[in-house]
Amino acid sequence: MHFDWEDAIDEDTPGPVTYSLTFNTSSTPVIVTGLSESQFDMDLGMYERLWDGEYSWSVTAYNGGGQSESAQRVNSFLFNHPLIAFVNSLSTPEDVAITLQLSDLTIIHAPPFHAPYDILLGTGDGYTVSGATITPQENFTLPLHVPVQIANASDSSDVFIATINITPVNDPPSAFNLLTPQDNAVLNGDINFKWSKSVDVDGDVLVYDLILNSTGGTYTFSDIATESFQVIAAEFPDLVHNEVTWKVLVKDPSGLSQQSAQQFTYTSVVTGLEPDPVSGVIYPNPATKQLHFNNENPSARAFHIFDMKGVRIHTRELTHTVST
Repeated sequence: MHFDWEDAIDEDTPGPVTYSLTFNTSSTPVIVTGLSESQFDMDLGMYERLWDGEYSWSVTAYNGGGQSESAQRVNSFLFNHPLIAFVNSLSTPEDVAITLQLSDLTIIHAPPFHAPYDILLGTGDGYTVSGATITPQENFTLPLHVPVQIANASDSSDVFIATINITPVNDPPSAFNLLTPQDNAVLNGDINFKWSKSVDVDGDVLVYDLILNSTGGTYTFSDIATESFQVIAAEFPDLVHNEVTWKVLVKDPSGLSQQSAQQFTYTSVVTGLEPDPVSGVIYPNPATKQLHFNNENPSARAFHIFDMKGVRIHTRELTHTVST
């Protein structure tokens, strides 16, 4: 705000004439002294006691001896501060909402008797608003540019565009499904496993682990780059004539993983790959429910029992007695 007044001339006392500018407020007056020119530009942010309202002002001139010579007439004016607000630096993790508080804002020229203020948010790209809460869109990692304004019944600020930085986080791979072999399938031959593709929203390269569980043990085929894998039956006899449960695990480079939505079971009854049989005649005894056989193969170590579907249901370790 600019003030000016007529020059004061002192013909009796040598030396420069100086001025003081007085604002008469409802409380303690504000006095600006030592002015060497007959004008003054006031920074509205310098005097926080001068809130919106009507005030009077006067100017006093001093001669070189510091004595008051004259005073200008008193005028009244309406002193109206503009309300200015801007948002401090803010950030939030990816997928995490942030609620603005008045403490997050720097407010200038806000008359205390006009408080409290409400925070008003505008819409934009990459987020939604509810009241003073900003919710980034899922997996959105670019900075948010949010129109912000504070207002109440008496005042409102200009709109300030706040920048809210999103801190990226590592997202897990997306869910995926097992395809084949389907659940409870009965198979003959080598096993071809297939599953749907998992996606990583961060753009990471994904690999898969195929995990097979049977009574013969657990087999893990790691770091498969595609969505399919073949298991050669002849190379894994423990998976033949057995019930096998399978699932797939997908991993990103940091080790963040996601398991397949299903866990399937299949049965392999591959012909020609039965365990080495013991030789001799096997016959049942209905009275004792026992099986009798002659073992003519000294290298045999186990006796296996299969059901009608070819599924191994029992294994008995063999012991050998040598007669002399």
